[in-house]
Amino acid sequence: MQEVMEATQPELAAPISTQDAAASAGAMADSSPAKEMPVMILCDCADYNQVDNDWFEVFTVKSQRLSSGDKVRIVPEESFYLFTAFVEMDTYPDVGYHWTLVIITPEDYERGFVAEQEISVTENHGRYTGNTVF
Repeated sequence: MQEVMEATQPELAAPISTQDAAASAGAMADSSPAKEMPVMILCDCADYNQVDNDWFEVFTVKSQRLSSGDKVRIVPEESFYLFTAFVEMDTYPDVGYHWTLVIITPEDYERGFVAEQEISVTENHGRYTGNTVF
Protein backbone atom coordinates (compact mmCIF):
# COMPACT_ATOMS: atom_id res chain seq x y z
CA MET A 1 0.00 0.00 0.00
CA GLN A 2 1.39 3.38 -0.84
CA GLU A 3 0.57 6.48 1.13
CA VAL A 4 1.23 9.99 0.05
CA MET A 5 0.44 12.77 2.41
CA GLU A 6 1.03 16.37 1.53
CA ALA A 7 2.34 18.23 4.52
CA THR A 8 2.41 15.06 6.83
CA GLN A 9 3.18 8.83 8.42
CA PRO A 10 2.70 2.45 9.66
CA GLU A 11 3.71 -1.12 8.23
CA LEU A 12 1.06 -2.16 5.71
CA ALA A 13 3.12 -1.70 2.65
CA ALA A 14 2.20 1.87 2.05
CA PRO A 15 4.35 4.88 1.38
CA ILE A 16 3.11 8.11 2.82
CA SER A 17 3.93 11.43 1.35
CA THR A 18 3.61 14.60 3.28
CA GLN A 19 3.64 17.64 1.08
CA ASP A 20 2.58 21.22 1.64
CA ALA A 21 1.65 20.87 5.25
CA ALA A 22 2.58 19.89 8.74
CA ALA A 23 2.54 21.49 12.10
CA SER A 24 4.60 20.88 15.13
CA ALA A 25 4.68 21.40 18.83
CA GLY A 26 8.39 22.11 19.16
CA ALA A 27 9.04 24.97 16.79
CA MET A 28 12.27 26.88 17.18
CA ALA A 29 12.25 30.67 17.41
CA ASP A 30 12.22 32.26 13.97
CA SER A 31 11.23 35.60 12.52
CA SER A 32 8.98 33.91 9.93
CA PRO A 33 5.35 33.69 10.95
CA ALA A 34 3.53 30.40 11.25
CA LYS A 35 1.45 29.59 8.21
CA GLU A 36 -1.23 27.07 7.42
CA MET A 37 -0.63 24.56 4.65
CA PRO A 38 -3.17 22.12 3.21
CA VAL A 39 -2.64 18.40 3.72
CA MET A 40 -3.16 15.89 0.92
CA ILE A 41 -3.10 12.17 1.72
CA LEU A 42 -2.74 9.56 -1.01
CA CYS A 43 -2.70 5.82 -0.42
CA ASP A 44 -1.94 3.12 -2.96
CA CYS A 45 -1.62 -0.63 -2.68
CA ALA A 46 -0.61 -2.41 -5.85
CA ASP A 47 -1.36 -5.94 -4.57
CA TYR A 48 -3.04 -7.02 -1.33
CA ASN A 49 -1.38 -10.48 -1.58
CA GLN A 50 -4.33 -12.22 0.12
CA VAL A 51 -4.04 -9.93 3.20
CA ASP A 52 -7.59 -8.60 2.74
CA ASN A 53 -8.58 -5.26 1.28
CA ASP A 54 -10.63 -3.67 4.07
CA TRP A 55 -8.45 -1.31 6.15
CA PHE A 56 -8.79 1.34 8.83
CA GLU A 57 -6.20 4.09 8.32
CA VAL A 58 -4.84 6.69 10.75
CA PHE A 59 -2.69 9.70 9.80
CA THR A 60 -1.37 12.14 12.41
CA VAL A 61 0.87 15.19 12.71
CA LYS A 62 1.82 16.32 16.20
CA SER A 63 -0.54 13.66 17.59
CA GLN A 64 -3.46 15.33 15.79
CA ARG A 65 -5.43 13.09 13.44
CA LEU A 66 -5.64 14.41 9.88
CA SER A 67 -7.59 13.83 6.70
CA SER A 68 -7.05 15.18 3.20
CA GLY A 69 -8.10 18.80 3.06
CA ASP A 70 -7.15 19.57 6.66
CA LYS A 71 -4.65 22.35 7.30
CA VAL A 72 -1.56 22.33 9.48
CA ARG A 73 0.41 25.28 10.88
CA ILE A 74 4.17 25.24 10.30
CA VAL A 75 7.15 27.49 10.93
CA PRO A 76 10.71 27.19 9.58
CA GLU A 77 13.11 25.00 11.58
CA GLU A 78 10.37 23.28 13.56
CA SER A 79 10.32 19.52 13.89
CA PHE A 80 7.50 17.06 14.49
CA TYR A 81 6.55 13.45 13.97
CA LEU A 82 4.31 12.04 11.28
CA PHE A 83 2.52 8.84 12.24
CA THR A 84 0.54 6.49 10.03
CA ALA A 85 -1.13 3.21 10.89
CA PHE A 86 -3.08 0.63 8.92
CA VAL A 87 -5.31 -1.89 10.65
CA GLU A 88 -6.93 -4.77 8.79
CA MET A 89 -10.64 -4.94 9.55
CA ASP A 90 -11.23 -8.63 10.33
CA THR A 91 -11.46 -11.07 13.25
CA TYR A 92 -7.66 -11.17 13.66
CA PRO A 93 -6.55 -7.67 12.60
CA ASP A 94 -3.07 -7.19 11.17
CA VAL A 95 -1.40 -3.85 11.88
CA GLY A 96 1.35 -1.82 10.24
CA TYR A 97 2.61 1.59 11.35
CA HIS A 98 5.48 4.03 11.02
CA TRP A 99 6.82 7.21 12.68
CA THR A 100 8.82 9.78 10.70
CA LEU A 101 10.63 12.83 12.07
CA VAL A 102 10.15 15.88 9.84
CA ILE A 103 12.25 19.03 10.14
CA ILE A 104 10.87 22.05 8.27
CA THR A 105 13.59 23.77 6.26
CA PRO A 106 13.15 27.31 4.95
CA GLU A 107 12.57 25.77 1.50
CA ASP A 108 9.85 23.48 2.88
CA TYR A 109 8.24 26.52 4.48
CA GLU A 110 8.22 28.41 1.18
CA ARG A 111 7.37 25.64 -1.29
CA GLY A 112 5.80 22.84 0.76
CA PHE A 113 7.19 19.32 0.96
CA VAL A 114 6.45 15.64 0.49
CA ALA A 115 7.11 12.92 3.05
CA GLU A 116 6.67 9.34 1.86
CA GLN A 117 6.64 6.11 3.77
CA GLU A 118 6.41 2.55 2.61
CA ILE A 119 4.46 0.51 5.09
CA SER A 120 4.01 -3.25 5.13
CA VAL A 121 1.57 -5.47 6.96
CA THR A 122 1.97 -9.21 7.33
CA GLU A 123 -1.00 -11.58 7.67
CA ASN A 124 -0.87 -13.10 11.17
CA HIS A 125 -3.63 -15.71 11.09
CA GLY A 126 -5.29 -18.18 8.76
CA ARG A 127 -4.31 -19.89 5.55
CA TYR A 128 -2.46 -16.82 4.23
CA THR A 129 -0.31 -16.38 7.36
CA GLY A 130 3.01 -14.81 6.44
CA ASN A 131 1.79 -13.01 3.32
CA THR A 132 2.82 -9.36 3.27
CA VAL A 133 1.18 -6.40 1.60
CA PHE A 134 3.06 -3.23 0.57
